[in-house]
Amino acid sequence: MAALTILYTIELVGILCTAMVVASLGRTHLGRGARLLALSLVAAAALVGWRAIRLLAGQRRLSVTELAVQSAILIGAIALATQRPTVGAVGVVVAAGVLAACWRRGAG
Repeated sequence: MAALTILYTIELVGILCTAMVVASLGRTHLGRGARLLALSLVAAAALVGWRAIRLLAGQRRLSVTELAVQSAILIGAIALATQRPTVGAVGVVVAAGVLAACWRRGAG
């Protein structure tokens, strides 16, 4: 459980840092959709944070919604890895680690 908590913490910090970068770049670099993207990242961070709280409360299985959010985060990390391999690889490892740990616990 400690490893899963660490993975969620790293993921949450990464998402929030990405939201800060997107918000700071604003319209000059990202265009009109920057606010929506930043809001989406904050919403994803809230969902991951809620999942981490539930993990600490003892629930170790992902619901269908949580599985979808975690899979979307993994897809985003893979897309990032095509542009920024170092950062994207870290995101892929963290997101895949959370999925694998919760999948293994759910199967048993």
